[in-house]
Amino acid sequence: MDSINIFRAIMFLTGAIILACASFQIRSILRLVTGKSLTNWTILMVMIYFFLVGYIAMLSLGVMALTYVHTLFGIIALSGAIFVYLVVIFARLDLKKMAETSKLLEIKNQEFTKINAELDQFVYSTAHDLRAPLASIMGLLNLVEPESKQESVNVYLNLIRDSANQLDQFINDITDHLRNARLDVQRDKIDFHGMIDQILEDLKFLPLADKIEKIITVEPNILFISDFNRIRVLFQNLISNAIRYQNSHIDNPFLKINIELQDDKALIDISDNGKGIEQQHIDKVFEMFYRASHQSKGAGLGLYIVKEIVNKLEGNITVESSIDVGTKFTISIPNLNNSMGHSASTNH
Repeated sequence: MDSINIFRAIMFLTGAIILACASFQIRSILRLVTGKSLTNWTILMVMIYFFLVGYIAMLSLGVMALTYVHTLFGIIALSGAIFVYLVVIFARLDLKKMAETSKLLEIKNQEFTKINAELDQFVYSTAHDLRAPLASIMGLLNLVEPESKQESVNVYLNLIRDSANQLDQFINDITDHLRNARLDVQRDKIDFHGMIDQILEDLKFLPLADKIEKIITVEPNILFISDFNRIRVLFQNLISNAIRYQNSHIDNPFLKINIELQDDKALIDISDNGKGIEQQHIDKVFEMFYRASHQSKGAGLGLYIVKEIVNKLEGNITVESSIDVGTKFTISIPNLNNSMGHSASTNH
């Protein structure tokens, strides 16, 4: 009979310990529900409470009894303790999963809030920026119609062409922005020399494009994989800005592009000795529709698109600038060569 009592005592003691362990799991549950952690002393008191209550309750059911019926009650009590422990464990897992889902929803909600705010600003500014060049064209056409001198007509036609180019550039900016926002990142082999040469060829008709010296350095010659179209738009925006806002009062305007290729990334420096950006505007130049100068003819989307492209490629970009000294953009873009799941396409 003593051996039976010892068996039942061990059984009930085990049940009490299981309940105490369940109380320890309650710590995690309360932290998930309230967002606060209990102190170690509080946890200790809860464990002692569960231990004593469980031990005394089960002891009263079986240890002091001498019949096998109460032993059966003890087994049932032990099973109940195990069941409680399992319930607590699964409750913890469910609450943890709910907390992770809630956090993910919060992040998505922040992203949607940002998108909605940008969309509101985008719609308003788009209507304004589309209307302005069209109004200018219509006004110039009204001036051209009664004009009889060819010289004056040519002046007005040049102004019309400028307005049309401005409208065309704005539409291109919108297209680039939507493509960057909607399309997945592609994996292409990037030929920086060929890409930059083509961009300079496309921009050669910009005013004073032939006056600025272009200094291009790409080292070493290793395989670099990234999104060709996004990289092209990034370079085109920064190079066109350097040409448009060069300092016409100096004798040696230049554009320097230095690209250092590494196994895991490309380090890109694009600098010029142009007009520069005032310090009060530096922190805002990457904002949507922000114009850092009254001389800016664009819609204020170029640098915003550059920043969004860099973010999409999981890189980073910084800018340094001083008035009448110049501007330098420093960019880091990951090399996707080591993370490729399939062969990269070749772009020319």
